Amino acid sequence: KTAKTPPAAKQSGSKGASSKNEYDPADLDTWFLVLVDTWWKDQHGFKLFEVSGEPEDDGSIIAREWRCAAELEPPGGFKFGHQKFKQGSKKLKRKARLLREPKQAYVEVSVRRMTHGKGGSFVEIEFEQERVSEAYTR
Repeated sequence: KTAKTPPAAKQSGSKGASSKNEYDPADLDTWFLVLVDTWWKDQHGFKLFEVSGEPEDDGSIIAREWRCAAELEPPGGFKFGHQKFKQGSKKLKRKARLLREPKQAYVEVSVRRMTHGKGGSFVEIEFEQERVSEAYTR
């Protein structure tokens, strides 16, 4: 598929694309995916990305990573399958070849957006471990 690249007028800055080609998520239709790699399978590891459009032929896509929010971890750790993720950056940008590696797979996921008492927001992946397992079977 060919990526649906956001128009220049929607990129950050009022005069078109910024030098970093960053995109404001408020201007985009985005969706979430979990990315797995066979190197992480023994730990059931994954990464969470918010993306826009479809991957280009080389696996590039407009995206930003969401990272596990250690500062929101309760005493005793997160409940299994209920990790909390915070955005890694305020804007999305083109990630070259993100979805290209042959030992990787991904699935689209739904997230719940929530806020915490520290004045910030985070997301939780719905059916986190089931969706990660599904990605590993692809």
